[in-house]
Amino acid sequence: MGGHRHASVEPCRVRVRPGSHGATRLGLAGLVAASLFLAACGGVMTPAATIDPNYEVRWYESQNAAGPELDPKWDGNGWLYVADEVSQGVTVVDLATGEPVQFIRTEGGVPHHPYITKDQRWVLVTIRYGDWVAAIDTENGNKVRRIDLPKSADGKPAGPLHMGMTPDGRYVLVTLNGSGAVAVLDAKDPRLLRVVEVGKKPRDVVVTPDSKKAYVSLQADTRVAVIDLENWKVDHINRTNTDYGSGSGSGLGMSADGKYVAVANTLDDEVIIIDTATDQIVHRVGNVPKPVNVEFLGKTHVISTGNRSDGSFSFIDADKGQLIKTVKTGGGANIAYYGPDGNVWVNHNGAQHISVLDFETFEVIKEIPVVQNPHWIYFSPDGKTAYVTNWGANSISIIDVEKMERVNTVTVGLNPNGLALKSNVPPDVIARWQENKDQAKEVIAKAARLVMPEPRSEAEALFFQKCTICHDVGRIIRNNARGDQWDAIVEKMRGNGAPINDQEAKIIAEYLKSDQHRSLNIKTELQIEKPLDPAKGYDDDPAMP
Repeated sequence: MGGHRHASVEPCRVRVRPGSHGATRLGLAGLVAASLFLAACGGVMTPAATIDPNYEVRWYESQNAAGPELDPKWDGNGWLYVADEVSQGVTVVDLATGEPVQFIRTEGGVPHHPYITKDQRWVLVTIRYGDWVAAIDTENGNKVRRIDLPKSADGKPAGPLHMGMTPDGRYVLVTLNGSGAVAVLDAKDPRLLRVVEVGKKPRDVVVTPDSKKAYVSLQADTRVAVIDLENWKVDHINRTNTDYGSGSGSGLGMSADGKYVAVANTLDDEVIIIDTATDQIVHRVGNVPKPVNVEFLGKTHVISTGNRSDGSFSFIDADKGQLIKTVKTGGGANIAYYGPDGNVWVNHNGAQHISVLDFETFEVIKEIPVVQNPHWIYFSPDGKTAYVTNWGANSISIIDVEKMERVNTVTVGLNPNGLALKSNVPPDVIARWQENKDQAKEVIAKAARLVMPEPRSEAEALFFQKCTICHDVGRIIRNNARGDQWDAIVEKMRGNGAPINDQEAKIIAEYLKSDQHRSLNIKTELQIEKPLDPAKGYDDDPAMP
């Protein structure tokens, strides 16, 4: 597996790498495409970015790492949309200047993951623990359209969690973690079309390349749901005999060619591999320590899993159904992505760095310091830049991919989670919005300052000190856990990087079991100064030039 050398091709710097791990790396079609690309360059030296042939922008996936456009000659202009969970809003960052130009408020839940549609007209944001999706119109001042979602049968919030889109750009599928369903939205004119019941606590959703079939992982179910997108019928694949109780892990990913779907059986320390042609499980791969997020690396059939509990990533050959390697990289190991440079980029909910691994050996070749709890990595259209959310702070880190160095830090709202990038903003609009940066900074500063009540006990003071550093306290307040269920949740906080020792964990768990936290009223300065109508959850006219 080791010993392979990288062959660089100039002047356009398309990297061609030999195959390994039993997975096809490039193939004839890729070689032809690379040859045509090189021929088009005409031998002229250009600053075009390195784009590895196995890199792919799967913008339509639940855990995507890039937008719809792949352009080695991208001019660097556009907007980055950052979901700020605790500030309950979305920061819009101008990419040319690295300055925020707007803060879009989205309350009544937690703005979790933003997704951009294929035509780049709409940015859709899941409002976790709430009952709606925010559809941001990027061509109309970033105004918000509210898409209401039905509550669960017992009256609990729908809890939109993750999205997947059909590659043809027609539908948006939203997992409703609170109501056991998938909401189907119109991607071109965002509105609710239908609701499909799938099972307990749906998490991730992926769609086949032909846009005909969707797979949904279920955190509190023994099955995987399969939706026929032509007749909306639902079938299920049994994945485990283990009782998943109130829900655990259960990440899901699909290979770029649509051949395989992989699902994390978290409590079983296993990953299952499904052949999508037959919807049969063809492999069960064990000895994977509590896998959560699952991703296929680029166009290969190599699966990666983020194993948060022990800070490791596992790599699996899907064709052979064999575990290749497990590598410890940092606390709260989250998601691994195949980068545009052909390396594997990984983030950690519980560390202060991201790591870059060599694809051939899966050895760490670089640790890149960021700020705190890097949760998401998102690559620019030309592959030159990586944007990293610092979930435990109020910033994103900007990384030079080729140098593997942090080059800038941009202040946003509290606890930034997911990202989406719009690369086709008209130049005159960009120029006009750049004039809004001072106003945007002022608003974001207020949205990033929490007004905390005086602690009523030493246990509550400890909760404030430990649990508002790198987690959305709103998630904890809204959590429906009772009694001993909090023990597991506090352990999950520790796995995600909360600096809590054993004794502190016991104190915090007992405090949460007492339900005293449910009476807390924690708001930002912006929420106190300018309260929103709770029935709407957004500004009719967000600050804009």
